This record gives sequence, C-alpha cells and structure tokens, in this order.
Amino acid sequence: MTNEILEVEATEVTLENTIQQELVKANVTDAVIAELHNRYGSLRLKSVDDKESYLEIKAAAKECSKIRNLASKICKTGREDAVKIQKLWVAKEKEVIARIEEVENVLDAEVEKYDNEIKRKEEEEKQRKENEYMTRSQTLTKMGTVFSNSEFTLGEFSIQASLVKECSQDVWEFEMLPKFQEQYEVIESARIEEQKKKYAEAAELKRKQDELAEQQRLFQEQQAEFERKQQEALRAEQQRKLDEQKAQAELNNKRLQLIAPYNPYNKGVDTQNLHLLTEEAFISLVDDTKAKFEQEQEDAKAKMQEEIAAKERERIQNENNQKELQRQQEEQRKAEELASAGDKANWSNFIEQLNNLTVPTVNSSRYKKIYGIAKEKIEEILALKP
Repeated sequence: MTNEILEVEATEVTLENTIQQELVKANVTDAVIAELHNRYGSLRLKSVDDKESYLEIKAAAKECSKIRNLASKICKTGREDAVKIQKLWVAKEKEVIARIEEVENVLDAEVEKYDNEIKRKEEEEKQRKENEYMTRSQTLTKMGTVFSNSEFTLGEFSIQASLVKECSQDVWEFEMLPKFQEQYEVIESARIEEQKKKYAEAAELKRKQDELAEQQRLFQEQQAEFERKQQEALRAEQQRKLDEQKAQAELNNKRLQLIAPYNPYNKGVDTQNLHLLTEEAFISLVDDTKAKFEQEQEDAKAKMQEEIAAKERERIQNENNQKELQRQQEEQRKAEELASAGDKANWSNFIEQLNNLTVPTVNSSRYKKIYGIAKEKIEEILALKP
C-alpha cells in the first residue's frame, strides 16, 4: 500500500515537471505571470471617458489574453491523452457497475422489502398504540377523569398519560383501569348519594308546597263559602227589606187612596209615612181630613160663585179692552206696513253683505275656534226669516 502511494506521488511529480516544461517552452512561466501582475494589475480608468487610459488598459488586456490563450492551448493539448484514458476508465466503470448492479439491485430490492415490512409493522403498531390510547382516554373521560399537565386524575388517583399509553393491555385491564374504576365508584356513589339527597329534598319541598297549596285551597274554599253565606245573608236581608218596603208601600198606597178624595193636594198630611200610623190614628186622620175637606168645599163653592160673578165682570171688561186693543193693533199694523217696505230692502242688503263676507284664513287653534263660532252665528242670522 505504501509503495503504491509512493508510485502515485512519483507519477504526479513527473507529470507536474512535464507540464511545467511545456509551459516554459511557450514562455508561460511564473515570472511572466508575475510581470503581468506588476505591469497591469493596478491599471484603472482615470475617468469613465478617458480614452488614453482606456486604450492602454485594452492593450494590456489583449496581451494578457494572448498569454492566457497560449496557456489554455498547451494545457488542452497536454490533457488529450488523459481525457482518452478518463473516458476508457469511465466506460469500464459503467460496464463493471452495471454487471454488479444486476445482482446488487435484486438484493437491494429484497432488503427494501424487509425494511418496508418492518417499517409497516412499526407504523401499524404505532397506530394501534394511538388507537388504544385514544380508546383508553375515552374510557377515562367517560368516568369523569380530568386530563391536566400530562396526567389523568380521578379522585385521589393520578397517573402519567405516557404510562396509560405505553402500558400493556394486561397492565391496563388488571392494574391501572381497576384503580380508576375504584375511584369512579367512590365518586359515583357519593354523586348518587348526593342525588338521592337532592331528590329527597326536592320531594320534601314538593310535599310542603303541595301541603301549602292544599291549605291555601281549603282557605280559599272556606273564604268563598264565608263570602257566599255573607252574600246569601245580604240578599236575604235585602229581600226582607224589599218585602217590608213593598208591604209598607202597599199599605201606604191603600191609605193614600182612602184619604186622597178628601185631600187631593196632600195639604197638611204626610202621605209618604201613612203606613207608620196605627189603624186608629189613620181612621181619626181620615175623619178629620174629611170634615175639613167638606168645610173647604162649602167655602170653595161660595168663593167660586163670587169668582164667577167677578169673572163675568172681568170678561165684560176684557171684551171692551180687547176691542180697544184690536183698534190700536190695527193702527200699529198699518204704520208698520208703511215702515216695512224700507226695512225689507235694508234687511235684504244686510243678508247680501253677509253672503259676500270673506272669512280670513287663520292658523292658531284659538282663532280657529273664534271664527268657527262666528261662522255658526252668521249661519243663524242667514236662517232668520223676517
């Protein structure tokens, strides 16, 4: 191995010397390149429009290009054999590799099959674990378990979620889940007990409410019965009073009919309270009223005869007065007929002026009301007949 390295290194040194000699023959040496750097490395345009410096730089670039092209030509000529050798090596490499790959590709495919199957099983197991963890989480959630800080907690029992996920089915079913179920049963028992207590309290409250409602119903019934009896008593009392008033009214009317012929104008007699008198007192009242009425009739007859005579005298006087009045009225009528001719014309002119009267437009409610009254008065005047 060491000899091979030495041979490679010796070959590389010999090749380096050969290349260097070819470049020296064409005068492409380190000294020439250094001279290019020294002479042209610092050349720059004095200004963007300085033609003199431009031409100098262009000539320098041309000289550099000449030496560069010469070096490139020498190197290309020198590596023609190397390129041929390289192509042969590349071709041989492809041939050998292709033959090896005929076997290797088949082997790699088998290896890939195995690797893919392992990967599939790993993914399948991973998915199974995820599904199993999801199922376990759902089971715990249904129990009322709280998930916080990567832990499942139910009552006094708490465990890391990673343990729930990674534990075997046996550990889960026979060790872990029973502890959660134990806590669930404790909590559920307490919840059921609390629920029973609430139901009992609700039932007791309902019983008391029903009892109170029944008491209120009975009270309302008693109140209604009391009010009904009061109403019945009130109606009975009112009926009694009505009957009593009716009887009193009938007695009063009966006595009024007996005394009315002797007291047609109800003078000196309390006709509204005749029913209050005893029978003896009423008979005495009738007798006194009758005697007084008969005396008044006699007095009235005498007075009437005197009045008749006075009326006859008055009639005669009235006839005379009437004749005089008629005479005066006739004279007055004739005088009014003479004056009426002028008054009629004045009245017609007045009516015409009212008909032509223009009522102004007003906006305030106060003046609308006043103008409304005025309009009614004008209509009343227009309706007057002379």
